Amino acid sequence: MKILHQTRGFNSKTFTIEKNRVCIETKSFSKATKVYVKLEKLGFELQYVKKNYYPKKILLAAIWFLPIVLTIFLLLDTPNIAEEGVFSFYFIALIVSFVSATDSYQDDIYLTGGESALLFYRNRPNESDVLAFIDEVISLTKAFLKAKYTDFDEATTAQDFYNCINWLYNREIITREEYINYKASFDMQKLLS
Repeated sequence: MKILHQTRGFNSKTFTIEKNRVCIETKSFSKATKVYVKLEKLGFELQYVKKNYYPKKILLAAIWFLPIVLTIFLLLDTPNIAEEGVFSFYFIALIVSFVSATDSYQDDIYLTGGESALLFYRNRPNESDVLAFIDEVISLTKAFLKAKYTDFDEATTAQDFYNCINWLYNREIITREEYINYKASFDMQKLLS
């Protein structure tokens, strides 16, 4: 069983790979949830989502720069600069800084392509650990699907089995050689029975 723990601000996520599902425990300041996602509902595509924060940083720098300049003018006893204006700017800068500090930074990786998607924080704890965990989820999902849909017995019809291995092949879960081997094995078993 493999575990990945991620924290961003007041939010934390713990991903646990179980036998045939992934458990996601999410905790925030106000609530805690636990969700199970079956491996067969996951896809294999990665999507990166990142918010652009440069305009926000430039705005914050300008908001802090103006009161500092006004304070310097006030200390130099330059006329036409109101003291109340400096304190008002400091107060506004403090409020804007607090609001921007509580805004969560978004730099995420989504595992998509199936019925369900998983959301991972890209740099929590670091990108290589997150990508290694995602690769493990993908490989276990492929192994689970391969084992589930290539298993057959006497009651399995040829059409059902061929549909299953075609689906596995089209999703790139099995290779062309594996496809041929599964088909030959199924045909041989049906001939012998």
